[in-house]
Amino acid sequence: MGKHKFDIRHIDILNDPKRLEILDLNTVCSHFHLQKDMTLIDIGTGTGLFAEAFLKLLPEACCYALDIRHEAIDWIRNSRETYKTGRLIPLLMDEAKTSLEDNIADFLFMITLHHELEEPVELMKECRRILKPDGKLLIADWTKDATDGPPRQHRIEPSMAISHLETAGFKDIAMFDASKSLFCIGATNL
Repeated sequence: MGKHKFDIRHIDILNDPKRLEILDLNTVCSHFHLQKDMTLIDIGTGTGLFAEAFLKLLPEACCYALDIRHEAIDWIRNSRETYKTGRLIPLLMDEAKTSLEDNIADFLFMITLHHELEEPVELMKECRRILKPDGKLLIADWTKDATDGPPRQHRIEPSMAISHLETAGFKDIAMFDASKSLFCIGATNL
């Protein structure tokens, strides 16, 4: 794990609206009982495509969009309407460390990122720190048999992501169905 990072030179791929079809965001909102005024965090945001899509579904929410690449953060600042309105807040982060305050978010999501992580348990611990007590987390990553996504040898089994969450102290860890191409795991910060 961690050896395959998305090539930022292909950033336009991250902004293809067809990417939104790989995950049913309405199912995600229902599964986690997301409310319109919550604080969200998108780790590994890329162009902020999924962050902005969640903000459209949750009209009073705000979302911190975090990425390790300056190019992604700059792209959001120059291109996303929700950044211009102040609802989308792009921030640079380290591999497993953010600059956010403790207990800031109600919901944190990582979409098609977990297979790239170099320090997954450390990042999961950081997620617990920035989530409110009872805050929810979503990991959605490529299944082994999905036709899209990274090479199969770079993908991980859901059990590995579950183990990372357990080691970091998350509870109520369970898989749920919201995609044909991605496995989806929910967890609670208890």
